Parts: sequence; structure tokens; C-alpha cells
Amino acid sequence: MKEVSAIEGILANDPAAVAVLNPESITIDPKYGTIEVHEDGSFVYDPTEARGLYNGAYVIFKYSATNGYCEAKNQGTAKIQVRCKK
Repeated sequence: MKEVSAIEGILANDPAAVAVLNPESITIDPKYGTIEVHEDGSFVYDPTEARGLYNGAYVIFKYSATNGYCEAKNQGTAKIQVRCKK
């Protein structure tokens, strides 16, 4: 299980966003494991049940964000690059 802080989370490269909308609705393909996203952009990634992962693989998902006043018009795309333990 990998916990990623808000500073390095899914909003790290989204400078206008301050919060993730409906983080509980974000899921990934089960073949990559599970992800639990929090409103601040931090997340917990658990590859325990993953199948077919390899070093360097990207797990991609979409999210909606807000700047604190309005919702973003388009969804953002986040990707996590898997680094396998050696």
C-alpha cells in the first residue's frame, strides 16, 4: 500500500484546483488494484490484488476539481507510475 500526501497527490500539477469533487467516486481498473482518493488530492494506492502490473506501468483515472468557487468545466486526468520493489 502506498500513501501519497496532498503535496504530491493528484492536485499537485493542477494549480487552479483546491479540492477534488466526489473523491469517493474515483476508481481504477481492478487489474491495477484499488485507489482511495481524498478531497485534498492525497490518495492511498493498494496494488495487493493487482494482476499484470509491471515496473513503469501507468494507472490512469479522471477526476473533477474545484477552485473553491466554481467546478472545473472539464475533468482532469491523473496518472500514477508504478515502481516495483527490487
